[in-house]
Amino acid sequence: MQEVYDRFFTLAMTIAEEKDDISLVAGIMLAQAMRLYKTMLGEQDFLDLCETVYETSKEIKPLDLETYDLSKTFH
Repeated sequence: MQEVYDRFFTLAMTIAEEKDDISLVAGIMLAQAMRLYKTMLGEQDFLDLCETVYETSKEIKPLDLETYDLSKTFH
């Protein structure tokens, strides 16, 4: 699981850097994730997931972009 997370994170940060727009990448990732969940879950499970995401949103910490070094993640 960590490998997949790291690969997606690296790709997302690379595209965000290329486009100079992290919100563009975040929006697309969120939309794609929701479509995947909507595809694989039943309606109630999907709604429960959305509720859980909303309820736990206060616990999400932002990235520290000042200390993030893309060159260490890639090359």
